[in-house]
Amino acid sequence: MQGQSFDFFSNEKWIITHKIKSIVGTTYNLNGETLVLPGKKSTYKKFNEQGILLENITYSLGGEAVREETNTLDETNSVIEIRLFEAHKNSVQKVYYKKTSVGTIAEKLVVKPNKAFEKYVYKYNSKLQLIAYDLYDSEFGYTHTTFAYNANQDISTTIEYNSYNEPYTTTKFIYNDRARLVECTSVDADNEIDYKYSYTYTPDGSLQWQTIYSRSGQPLQITKFNYDLY
Repeated sequence: MQGQSFDFFSNEKWIITHKIKSIVGTTYNLNGETLVLPGKKSTYKKFNEQGILLENITYSLGGEAVREETNTLDETNSVIEIRLFEAHKNSVQKVYYKKTSVGTIAEKLVVKPNKAFEKYVYKYNSKLQLIAYDLYDSEFGYTHTTFAYNANQDISTTIEYNSYNEPYTTTKFIYNDRARLVECTSVDADNEIDYKYSYTYTPDGSLQWQTIYSRSGQPLQITKFNYDLY
């Protein structure tokens, strides 16, 4: 079992801080430390002013849109409908929430067209930081994920457990002295690398480059990000 790959741009706070409207990623293969030209558009993301993802498109290196996600929001900026185009098929997923008295999400239910579902149950600490969630997936079973934070209140470690409460993926996050994420490494139960990313920034703190590494630690691809701002 492999854990879910980390998405840097899932950080709504970072999106809001940098006033991101949309992102285009251009990916280059690497030959050692040399870029293999030309680069290919690999991703497009669009956000509203509250940092919520509205559109998410993934492209093959041949330029074909292989996955398109469009989100519909309610008046509280919660996603209530997800329209997907994937594997040449369209589908619609409905999303339902239960919230706590302080407004955090207690439960989230995602219902798919084939009546399959994913139910998430969230747990928070006294600072309202997410510390764990349980996922009940009607197709793939139960998993449990925990979150730990560093002194700057940034996520330092996540651990994913299977239905037998055995850890199968551990992801660690490393930050520089300006609290910017510079490395994300995920390992399996045998401590073998699932994936590794590193990040470099522009002087104003915008993510400029993301490098993807092989399991042996060799750089494979690098993606440059360009932004449209609010």
